[in-house]
Amino acid sequence: QTIVGMKSPKGAAQKLVSQSAPYANKGTRPVIGEIDLIATIATAGPGPDRKYRTRQADEVIGTYLNAARSVGARLMLDIQPGRSSLLAELRALREWLAQPDVDLAVDPEWAVGRRGVPGRTPGSVTAKKLNKLSLRLTRTVEAAALPPKLLVVHQFRRGSVRGRKRVAQRPGVQVLLNFDGIGGP
Repeated sequence: QTIVGMKSPKGAAQKLVSQSAPYANKGTRPVIGEIDLIATIATAGPGPDRKYRTRQADEVIGTYLNAARSVGARLMLDIQPGRSSLLAELRALREWLAQPDVDLAVDPEWAVGRRGVPGRTPGSVTAKKLNKLSLRLTRTVEAAALPPKLLVVHQFRRGSVRGRKRVAQRPGVQVLLNFDGIGGP
């Protein structure tokens, strides 16, 4: 059940615990929950920098990270870049991604390029851009001797990732291409 924005950080953590519980005895690996926070939010208006996105305040991210940690979970920071680049948004989140329990996600449908408008222009990313992003994330993992990180690429439609077969797996970063969306296939 997705109730975007309907739970407080503490409420999200409690819901995560209850939803994770049935999986605890399903295999030999531990179940580790994760709270997904849209850290960079695509917007319909250009904003002061004309990037058609806004960023969550550090206080908000910190509150969600503390909530995740309170239940032994991880925090996934999700990027909806608008007209910004994935690397620029990664740089804006670098302090958080240097934490051992913070992962990264990308919503390509909101990557609309230099002239697009979120919600009107279908967005996408290329394998080349995702590979640059995962390389930077790998460097963060190596520099701080962090445990592996997850990079989830949410694909809302088939054209979300161009050149999918060329998306690289890297040491310290596990790239997961995930189809999601609303409605039928």
